[in-house]
Amino acid sequence: MYYEELIERLFQGEMEGVIREGTAFSFPVAGKIENIKCDKFFLYTIERKTRKHNEPFARLALEAEEGQLLLFQEKERGGEGDEILAPELPFEQYGIVLKAFRKDYMRIRKIAYCEDCTDDELLILLRLLEEYRYLAGDKRPYYEMAPEFFEWANRQLEKVGKKERQ
Repeated sequence: MYYEELIERLFQGEMEGVIREGTAFSFPVAGKIENIKCDKFFLYTIERKTRKHNEPFARLALEAEEGQLLLFQEKERGGEGDEILAPELPFEQYGIVLKAFRKDYMRIRKIAYCEDCTDDELLILLRLLEEYRYLAGDKRPYYEMAPEFFEWANRQLEKVGKKERQ
């Protein structure tokens, strides 16, 4: 599967019509729900005039293999001042990091939650975590959405004496 196919799942089947105009979706995180691997996303809005990224108002999870909706959880929308940080990369650099993220995410989602990563997989994992930092700006919603992924990643990195920067 390619990254683009994964994103297309957000607009098909049970998800059709959920992501409306004015709604943005996060980068995926390789999650788990009751030992079922899934791709987790959150939904949020961006204000046109200010480009302010508002707090996520929904979380969703799509089963990793077939793409069935495993979770759709809305929360009360935040009030004034609730926002997440937007990335502050120049456009050209953002495109380069995004391209690398797409490739690295698809590689890591295949091996996520394995007992031991190879040295090559650890390098990709480290790079992916840095890409989240560059692309997402505020990683807090990602940690809240899929703490199991970041805990697994840190366990893998601790085995080789590294730990993710938060």
